Amino acid sequence: PRHEQSRVVVQRMHSASRTAATPLRRQPGPRSSPTVLITCTMWRLSFILAAWLSHADALRVTPIRACLDGITKPEGISRRAVLASSAVLAAGGSVSAAEMVAAAVERIDKENADASLRNAKGAPEKHLPIIKIFGTKITTSGLSSQVEMEVPHVMDADKPHFIEYMWMKEISSSKIFAAKRLRAGDNAPPTLVASLPKGAKVLPLLYCNLHGLWEGKPFTVA
Repeated sequence: PRHEQSRVVVQRMHSASRTAATPLRRQPGPRSSPTVLITCTMWRLSFILAAWLSHADALRVTPIRACLDGITKPEGISRRAVLASSAVLAAGGSVSAAEMVAAAVERIDKENADASLRNAKGAPEKHLPIIKIFGTKITTSGLSSQVEMEVPHVMDADKPHFIEYMWMKEISSSKIFAAKRLRAGDNAPPTLVASLPKGAKVLPLLYCNLHGLWEGKPFTVA
């Protein structure tokens, strides 16, 4: 009968609507292990860091980036000065202090390029640096050794008479490995400690406020 057919159709439509309205249950699956989650997180952080560095110039952080990677450099400062800035930053200095020290030691070195102007004034026993090399360690860039540069000099604030700058540079490239600015009244004898690459040929230099630029004996990092 026509009425019976209508009832069957209505029941089928009702059943279909209930089926469509029933939420699908999510089938249980294997959970991601902590190792997988950590790996994914590290990849995401790597992409974020890479994107930040690629847009560093637009973010006006060029001096910081230059001091970190030694490739890009801010205007008005040379590559060697940037490398010195990196060394000062590693010792805990600020960006502005690093740039000032880097520019100062580079200027002093350049102004006293003539050998007759070096080790020319003052007593050698008070200005020639003493170098000590400690044990070798493994770093991300290879083998390195701890090097201590000490000068048997006063840090007199009354005259004043003191060592104003100390730095160590690679002989072949003039790359500045480490630099430090000192002030009258600092602890004597003044020292500079840095981690230098094993096998590097290094020249230690210092600047006395009364007796000018002095350079020590070249040495190889053992």
